[in-house]
Amino acid sequence: MKKFFSILLVAACATVGSTVKAQDVQVDLSEAAPMSPEIETMARQTIELNLSDPDAANKVFAKLVKKAAKSNEQCVAAGRFFVENRIYPCAKQLAQQAYKLNGTDVATLKLNAAVALMRKDYGGAGAKVDEILLQDENNVEALRLGARIYKYVNPIVSEEYLDKIIALDANNWNAYKEYGDIEYSLDEYKKACEKYDVYYKNTPASELSILSAEQYCYSLIATSQWEKLAEVAGVCEPLKADDIVFKRARFYSDIETYKEAESANSVKYITEKMYGDSTYIYRDYAYAAKYAENNDDLAGAIEYYKKGLAIDDKQLPAYQQVASLYRRLKDTDNALVYYKKYMELKGDNVDLADERGLLQIYIAAKNNAATLEEKQAVAEQGDAIAERICTEKPDSYQGPYYRAQLWILDNKNAEEKPYENYMKALELLGENADYDTMIVQAATYCAFYNLKVGNDAKCTELCNKVLKYDPENATAKQFLQIIAQ
Repeated sequence: MKKFFSILLVAACATVGSTVKAQDVQVDLSEAAPMSPEIETMARQTIELNLSDPDAANKVFAKLVKKAAKSNEQCVAAGRFFVENRIYPCAKQLAQQAYKLNGTDVATLKLNAAVALMRKDYGGAGAKVDEILLQDENNVEALRLGARIYKYVNPIVSEEYLDKIIALDANNWNAYKEYGDIEYSLDEYKKACEKYDVYYKNTPASELSILSAEQYCYSLIATSQWEKLAEVAGVCEPLKADDIVFKRARFYSDIETYKEAESANSVKYITEKMYGDSTYIYRDYAYAAKYAENNDDLAGAIEYYKKGLAIDDKQLPAYQQVASLYRRLKDTDNALVYYKKYMELKGDNVDLADERGLLQIYIAAKNNAATLEEKQAVAEQGDAIAERICTEKPDSYQGPYYRAQLWILDNKNAEEKPYENYMKALELLGENADYDTMIVQAATYCAFYNLKVGNDAKCTELCNKVLKYDPENATAKQFLQIIAQ
């Protein structure tokens, strides 16, 4: 017996906080009869002695079991006491004895379910609930408990139980909440929103479950329902003013719906550091970066993205955005560093658009270079990217089009590489009016080249092409005036 109780003490320490409640699964044992005065005294002595004198505690518990052994009611009552005090071995022994005495008693079955949940044995707990339903298939409390238990092992059964509850009582709004919780746990966010919405609309704000309200907000974020998100966050934030989820939801919604004045206030949970660093998530900083960018604080936006990447360094969009921001700040060296990291992480999924993005940074770097030699060096580095695009997509205008831009080293003089590549791009573009901007740009440069080399006929042909897509193009008209002189 001494050995048994030492194990009991270890188990008691290990199960703190898990008793009747396993995550959000809770068994209501309030209907159990009270313990007799004698058994209650022994139960409390067991708890009081379990640290100071284990042997004495063990003897007291043994007497309790012997005293209650013939009474299902007292086994359930004492079992409930040990469940509530987080002593799993004692609760288990009493639950098993109660089941031997009367395996059909609802209170006994609920106690056994509660004991199973102390060890997160959802299958065992569900089995006991099923035994209750065999006696009364319309037992709403058992259906609800079963739904909450089975969502961890068989969500389909959970949904069946909830459907039955709603069929029995269409106004059971908590059933919709439970349904939403299940769909949320399955990452079925659209379905979760549908169920949560019914619960939310029909439940007074003061009675809303904070956890379910948080999950509703996250489901709305996942499904991009920004206006609804603002509404729910606005109602729920006063219920728990220090809850970051509702502040987060309001801020995300303000950014996504372009509410500049409102976002200046809702961003404060980040800018004023209302929470510890570990409370923030990547997406908080990504939205803060967007807020900074919207307010022309590009350097601030970069720093927020970097904070986000310190939390989750696998967020591809952040590297891409930082590269874009550095490019706008004309810091193409850092732009290349972050864009190359983006492509490295994307690996085999790098596509033509990604290659083009990298090439455009090289074009910007070339434009920012101070000397002809520096421009030449950057163009040579970027040309490998242009070559890949031309090789991988020989029928696409993009390779030669951007290669031409890369090799414009002296925009005051005619250069062969830009001309050859723009002419190739024009050939691939054909007469597709959907690409009029590209056609005009390429044809304008080629007209300039021919004007410079004295080929008036070709220059005229290209100017007319420009005017076909842009009738008021001043450059083309100017070139034609020069030729006519």
